[in-house]
Amino acid sequence: MNRQNSWVPAGQFVRIAGHDIPGGLIYVGRHLSSAIGTIEPALINPALPVDQHEPVQPGRDIDPTPSYHLISPASRAAYLDWLAGGRARAEVPLGFLWLFFAGLERRVLVDLADDPAVRRELPTIAAEVRRLRAVHAPANSSFAVCTRAFLDVLELLVAPVSPPSDAPPAPHPDRWPVPTALRTGLARFAVGGTPVPTDWARSWAWFHPSLFPRTPQTRCPQQFEQLFEVRYSRRFMAGVVASGAERPPIRIGYQPASPGIDTVIVDRPDLPDVLEEPRATRELGTLVDEVTDALTPYSRWLARTPGGLGSLASTALLPADLLDRHPGPLGPLLTWANANLDGQSAVVFDASEFDAFWSTADPARMSRDEAASLALVLARVGLGVEPDVRFGGPPLAHGPAVLFRLDKGADQDAMDSPSPGYLAATTMLHLAAGMSGRSAAPGDTAGTANAIVAALAAEVRLSVTERSRLIARMRWLLACGATQTRIERRISALTATEREAAGHFLISVATAGPAPLVSPAIVNALTRAYRLLGLDTDLVWSRLHRYGVASAAGRPPPAEGPVVIRRARAGPPGHVLPRTPPEETTPEDQSRVRLSQEAITRKVAETATVSSMLAGIFADEGLSEEPSAAAGPAGLDLAHSRLLGELGTRSSWSRSDFADLAARHGVMPSGALDVINEVAMETVGEPVIEGDDEFIINDDALRELLA
Repeated sequence: MNRQNSWVPAGQFVRIAGHDIPGGLIYVGRHLSSAIGTIEPALINPALPVDQHEPVQPGRDIDPTPSYHLISPASRAAYLDWLAGGRARAEVPLGFLWLFFAGLERRVLVDLADDPAVRRELPTIAAEVRRLRAVHAPANSSFAVCTRAFLDVLELLVAPVSPPSDAPPAPHPDRWPVPTALRTGLARFAVGGTPVPTDWARSWAWFHPSLFPRTPQTRCPQQFEQLFEVRYSRRFMAGVVASGAERPPIRIGYQPASPGIDTVIVDRPDLPDVLEEPRATRELGTLVDEVTDALTPYSRWLARTPGGLGSLASTALLPADLLDRHPGPLGPLLTWANANLDGQSAVVFDASEFDAFWSTADPARMSRDEAASLALVLARVGLGVEPDVRFGGPPLAHGPAVLFRLDKGADQDAMDSPSPGYLAATTMLHLAAGMSGRSAAPGDTAGTANAIVAALAAEVRLSVTERSRLIARMRWLLACGATQTRIERRISALTATEREAAGHFLISVATAGPAPLVSPAIVNALTRAYRLLGLDTDLVWSRLHRYGVASAAGRPPPAEGPVVIRRARAGPPGHVLPRTPPEETTPEDQSRVRLSQEAITRKVAETATVSSMLAGIFADEGLSEEPSAAAGPAGLDLAHSRLLGELGTRSSWSRSDFADLAARHGVMPSGALDVINEVAMETVGEPVIEGDDEFIINDDALRELLA
């Protein structure tokens, strides 16, 4: 029997030793040589004896690489019985699988060169190998490995040249060997000069031998997949076009299971191997690094927060590209915000409403980190909140807060951190709120805030986003009157010169309007402020008079001393003082603080240095989530940081020694005590300085604070 008629094609029946064998895909005959000249191992010779009466289960002890003519008659009977059953039985000796598989290997690796009909049979052979793998590979690792490699050969041989339309191989933890389907698919795109679609590019990047996945790819694969898709489309539009020029053809080395075939090399000269094409490799590597870096903060947060995947808090660290496509848990928060704003640009609300969306360690108050994360989440959907710890506000607590819309197209830096102009303007807001001596009713805050911020913006360079935030900050200050207690804490850091400068600045703001409108409410506010600054409260009246006269005359205020009304000149003695025209006023007008917007903006420009200094006094909390390079432990200023460091040189301090120490560092003793202990309580949960008459230093708290 020649080679051609010894092969039984798929779908044909053959009868051997009383067994009707369906399905074909076997060699049957008396004579067939293997590729190396021996008897073909897969050939079923009908002339060989078959023993149907063997009492034990045969086939269990046959050679791992068997040949039909070498197994026992009983094993031949068992093998033919398995073939007659359609090769469907799962419990079968592994040797039977190798016998049948050796025939498939021969048909593909040996007969294909001489028989054109073999190419039409390749899909059928591949389907049968996959079926056998599904049944037997889970229990037989060697069979799984060999059949996988054989399927790669079939994949290469049957691949068309036209670009693929099916899905690429999905990313798998085992990145080696590179799936042949990926290599052939990329080659087909290159042959046609067709851009590689996003899903194929993602598979390409994953299996590329030179592009090793970093942690974000494996810790948050879904987010990596989505961000890769967004940025691949943005960078390459339709996709990367791989070049097959000067690339070698795809080749696969294969070690057959059949003892009748030596190792073979299978190739496709018409399909170039573009997997590691240099230009495409560089472009993919750059993109993968960019996506990985963008997801690194999110990935690290997931590592520190088990179970945090998909939470609202995690979205603060996701790139904006992802939130634009899939708002996810932000949806309910956005719905709530839109309902509260109801078409307005800003609204005063109770911060306790955030409890429905944001869990905190302390039910009544957020920590600084929690508040900063919430502010970042809100910014992702175009919303801001005041107070905001990133912009000098305290952490959100139950009580008044302001929700507002950020301006579309705003610069990201302006959304996430304050500018120098913003800091100076914020100082003015705190001053204006403190000068009012009372909190405005919520319904009155919008107009007042808009007017003051409009005046400030005329001289202080502010972005549109910062202007909106300043209005929200002013509305919050007026709604809750939260400045005075924090001003006391900040004033302790001022030197005598700085406190004197602050006193003059307050007078200049108070006298920005017409002199008769410096009401008792303003005087009371100034007196309180001078007392806080440690200044002589009697100076308030004299300075009000000097500044008021100078303002009315359009001159800078004179130095301390008698006020010159008019310089001496020749002529009759005496001077007729001008009278101020009477004005209809009401008791409410007399008590209301009225400031000239034009004068305020002029004062801002004239006192830029003082404003910058006061930004550290009147800010409610630190200006950013992270301490600046000049800040000390837990964000302490330089003077208090040096004082804190020197405290550790003794185990205790008397009150007088502590006062001397504070003086050397230019701070007030009582204020320094409060500032350091408050920071210690917030950071380590216990004070650094303990005791009344004698101050005992808590070494554990001090070391932890300085760490």
